[in-house]
Amino acid sequence: MKYNKYFLKEGKDDKDEEYFKNRKLIGAEDLCQAFEQEAKERLLKYKRIFDKFDQYDDVIFKLPMNTSLRKKQLLQLTKDFFSRIDNSLYEQVSEVFSVGENADYLVSDIVFTLEDIKEKGYASCSKFHIDGDDFPLQFDLEEIKKRDPEQYTKLIKLMEPRDILFLRVTRTGSISDLYNLVHEFTHYFILKENDEQGLLAETAPHCMERLVDDFLLSLTPDECAKYGFDRQKLNEDVLLRNVITFALRYKDAKDFNKMINNNNRGADEQESLKYILALIYQSKFMDFGSKERKEKIIELINTIKSNDFNKANEVLEIEWDDETKRQEYIERPISNVIILFELYKDRIKGTKGNALELIDNER
Repeated sequence: MKYNKYFLKEGKDDKDEEYFKNRKLIGAEDLCQAFEQEAKERLLKYKRIFDKFDQYDDVIFKLPMNTSLRKKQLLQLTKDFFSRIDNSLYEQVSEVFSVGENADYLVSDIVFTLEDIKEKGYASCSKFHIDGDDFPLQFDLEEIKKRDPEQYTKLIKLMEPRDILFLRVTRTGSISDLYNLVHEFTHYFILKENDEQGLLAETAPHCMERLVDDFLLSLTPDECAKYGFDRQKLNEDVLLRNVITFALRYKDAKDFNKMINNNNRGADEQESLKYILALIYQSKFMDFGSKERKEKIIELINTIKSNDFNKANEVLEIEWDDETKRQEYIERPISNVIILFELYKDRIKGTKGNALELIDNER
């Protein structure tokens, strides 16, 4: 059976009892409506910017990153990052890199692709199942069996049903490539053992991105020099990545509410909800200390692998039945991005100008 881009088995749209039980637990529709309303009121100062985000999806991705990252640097930095998080994750990443790029899916269980597309970064991790019918045999197996029994055995093994993971990232040549690759690797860690990730499909990757923030901000002067990073620009790019993430998730909330109001339910609506929850959960994730966050991310990945929604809430100490805390979950991401907006506007004065002002004047 093959899997679609939402990591759901074809023939299913995730409308199962567990999904709706968890959706009811968080009060998904009320949550998203409250989030949009709260954001609209508190971000009124930035209304023109967010209106442009709504009108033009590509505008969000045109916010300029000033820190350049070559392909070789990207691979090394990704390994360096995971080596500081967990040895098992580091080994899995190293294994993928050792396979090399663009491996033939007929002989590899992982196909890793990096493409140079400078305008807009795109990344995905998807899983497919193949069996003997997918194998394009252009030769006579019986003849090979007689001539070369060892080769025959290898071919038969390749034809056994198995899952193939495709991990793809298009490079922009900036530090955003690191965020995208780490994000998709986090999907990869989970998809290796699980097919359906439920409501929290995007939560661990978003939390892992916040660990990338920690990693980049903690680089020593010597480490920055090793990669040719300017500390000030790198700090600014970390702020910008968080602004971009919020802008995308805020747009997801508005899209979700539109779909609900229009009774347009389905995979797109479910996908938007997963991204909104990822924003909320990552904000709670950042309440923990830097050392504890590394422990929490491993726990979170393992609970999502087992589709244990309640356990994931326990890991991050989220209590959906507490109305006071529920309101905090809605307000926290908004409060955080307001701080980031102000920091970003004050600090980014590079040759490319203030990205928010550029966006404000572009259209």
